[in-house]
Amino acid sequence: MFLFYNMRKNTTIYIKITAFLLLFAVLCGVSPVFSSAASSSEMNMTLFEEKLASFKADVYANGSHYVDDAAKYRGTQCYGFANQIAIYFYGSYPTTTSNGLQANEDWVVNYGSAAMVNLHVGDVMRFRSSVGADHSIFITGMDDKYIYFSDCNNDHKNTVRHDAKKTWEELIGKIDKALQVNSKCIGWVAHYKYWNDDPEVKAGVTVSYNANGGSIEAEKIADRYVVITSALRMRAGAGLDKEILTRMVNGTYFDVAVGSERIEADGYTWAPVTQGDLHGWAAVSDPGDCRIYSPVMTSDYYVGDNGDICVNGTSNKYTKILESDEELTAAEALGLKRGNAEFLGWSTAPDGEPVTAEELSDNGEIIRLYALWSKTDEDSDTAAETDEETTEETTAAEETTAEETTAEETTAEETTAEETTAEETKAETTTTAPHTQLEKGDANGDGRIDNKDVVFLFVNLSFEESFADPDSADVNGDGSINNKDVLALFRMVSGG
Repeated sequence: MFLFYNMRKNTTIYIKITAFLLLFAVLCGVSPVFSSAASSSEMNMTLFEEKLASFKADVYANGSHYVDDAAKYRGTQCYGFANQIAIYFYGSYPTTTSNGLQANEDWVVNYGSAAMVNLHVGDVMRFRSSVGADHSIFITGMDDKYIYFSDCNNDHKNTVRHDAKKTWEELIGKIDKALQVNSKCIGWVAHYKYWNDDPEVKAGVTVSYNANGGSIEAEKIADRYVVITSALRMRAGAGLDKEILTRMVNGTYFDVAVGSERIEADGYTWAPVTQGDLHGWAAVSDPGDCRIYSPVMTSDYYVGDNGDICVNGTSNKYTKILESDEELTAAEALGLKRGNAEFLGWSTAPDGEPVTAEELSDNGEIIRLYALWSKTDEDSDTAAETDEETTEETTAAEETTAEETTAEETTAEETTAEETTAEETKAETTTTAPHTQLEKGDANGDGRIDNKDVVFLFVNLSFEESFADPDSADVNGDGSINNKDVLALFRMVSGG
């Protein structure tokens, strides 16, 4: 009996000691599941494929429901899933923060589309998704057109997907956007260092195309808006008293059809909107709530204000990764035309010489290419018509009598004097009149300085063109627009 008592007493002590050590390890962040250098091991394609098959069979199958465990995998939903699958494959996860700024020592992190030039099977990617949130994926394969990956929560229900895919162009457009978690950081790719037999990777130069005077024959059918406040309500009708159908959170896109009805009610302008499968009404007049993001066209591409060819329904430039033996996209493939001009090819300068894909250097940056066009017959016809008109006017002038000429010259001199005075006055006005100036802190330009300006300034830090007067957003007057201005504006509004 005494022996049994001592054994039970010692067991209790051992349990307490073990529990204490485990608690100490968790609190100090030295849990073995997060070990990095100690668990470093080489990876090859044979082992990778074996682990992928076992993960699908033993951990999470396609279509299964992912269970969040933030304490174990340092995140939830897609980010937690990406960390879990990385630990399963490599014994460590890529970064300690979802903005990728602190990479674990087994990993290297690169940012933006340049990181995709050497994209590798087994990489973890995080980017700004189209629904206004950030998303993480685990790369499982790639070919000339698609990148294949595993992820979860694409449906906002933590459903696991294997062998999902997106085109290279689509992911390039997404990874170059600012992350929601930190607007100063763009999307990133994390690569595990210890691969010893690399699979064939997508290599080449990334290019974006500029129409350089050409156009795409397409009709705008809607304006796509983006929500920039915390949430914008979609209602069953125009007015604050109408039923709320849904709340469109920050970063959500919705469409307003061209020529649609507008109704003034409760101090707002309301428009019929479409967001996914939902249809309703939303207030679109407050620049602190939403802004136009891009046109929605009838074709796959459209030409932006600066000539860049963009993907329909987004403001993303059309970009493509080219292998050295691949031809550049033909203008006809993009629906690009310029009157009856002949497309001569692409150049690195608006008036440069045509180039080929193999002539472009792979410098890790996106190279902008301009369309080159032959001189059009329309240009020649216009010049001929101008010459004919000049000849006719000269003949008519010669037939004018001396008296009429004298009278006309006198009148012309008086008129010229008046026009000169008017032009000088106009020039002086134009020279002295500054651009539209708003009061310091009136970031959204509504004539008031309030909390809406704080939100508007914070959301649009990366979009300086959104400010009617950038000086109004430079609240602290240091010559740049950043988080310090948000803090200064918040103190101004709160009286601090």
